[in-house]
Amino acid sequence: MGEQAEQYIENGAMRGYWVMLQNCHLLTSWLKDLERSFEKTCAPERKTDKGFRLWLTTAPTNNFPLGILQKALKVVTEPPDGLGQNIK
Repeated sequence: MGEQAEQYIENGAMRGYWVMLQNCHLLTSWLKDLERSFEKTCAPERKTDKGFRLWLTTAPTNNFPLGILQKALKVVTEPPDGLGQNIK
């Protein structure tokens, strides 16, 4: 699973694709490897396409690596209050 995700990231970085990895909270043990792989892929000496974006989705967890969080733009969504608004 991790090798395939790293291949997607490498390919996306070279070609300017957007890559989304969902439910990262389910595999927090691999996220340190992801952080190292991302650092290597986006190093200044590499030819990373400016269109490349890496999206990660996760549920709240205390095990998410701080290095990824510190370098990331974070977007938070919360469900609306009340049953009526939540159904919409």
